[in-house]
Amino acid sequence: MAATTKFNDNIKNQLNLWFEELKSKGVEDEVAEFLKRELLDKTFKKNLTKIPEPAKRCQARTWVNGASGQCTNEKVASSAVSLCKKCNSKYSKCSTPCSWKDGKKHGLFLGMISEELPILAAEGNSIAVLWTKETSTFEQYHRLWESGIRFHPNTKEGKAGRKSLKLGKTKKSPTKKSTKKATKKRAPSGFNLFMKEKRSIYRDGISEVVENTSKHPTLAVIFLATNAMNIKKSIKEMNDCSTNSSTFTKWLEKVVKIVDDENVKTWTNLCEKYGLENDGDWPSDGFSGRLIMSILHT
Repeated sequence: MAATTKFNDNIKNQLNLWFEELKSKGVEDEVAEFLKRELLDKTFKKNLTKIPEPAKRCQARTWVNGASGQCTNEKVASSAVSLCKKCNSKYSKCSTPCSWKDGKKHGLFLGMISEELPILAAEGNSIAVLWTKETSTFEQYHRLWESGIRFHPNTKEGKAGRKSLKLGKTKKSPTKKSTKKATKKRAPSGFNLFMKEKRSIYRDGISEVVENTSKHPTLAVIFLATNAMNIKKSIKEMNDCSTNSSTFTKWLEKVVKIVDDENVKTWTNLCEKYGLENDGDWPSDGFSGRLIMSILHT
């Protein structure tokens, strides 16, 4: 709550500064005062809750997400047991913790903070409250459960037919290691082996063509492939194709011939060079992948 109060104070300060800025920019005082009254004074007076001092605080127990808390209202002088108006009204109806009436919680259900944490229903034969964050109660819950005491039928656990306590962290059963067979690593192909030797040469050639033509690297690969890695010829041909349609047509015919005729021959030569069995599995999925094969037979 202290953090919330500090946060709200920061917002109030920012709004005050904004109102002063409005005035300095010529906004009429009446408008600025109206905004201040509606946005700042009313909002924060209504929403900012101040917790009373411990001595003036209501002594009723509250539920805080599974833990025990204390009511944040101020106790009234008329209460004989130091309770606020709301809690005192409940206490006057029934002062026995964990009491039920017509299937609903009755009276001051969680009792007072000066009393022990209520666990059993008023009848004493069922669990009425499950304090999941109060670890000091776990042992008592387990003893009750072992003796056959279960959740009260009006609790959410009882309505859900819960059959276990599920308190604290439970150890997970060790999972069995996967018995999946290790896949055999595929041996490098002739293409992989050749590219391992020549990759740096091709990379430098592609970079030089890109620098001199300002074209995309994929285009550089294609032109280098069709010119058997002749960099000067590739640069000239790329520039010619950009300006002359007939040059482009001739180049395209050459590309088709390489794709159709040279690719299989190149792969066969590579397999022979590295002593590999020719299984026909050459990299022919992509257009540039197929064309780069023409480099390899040079």
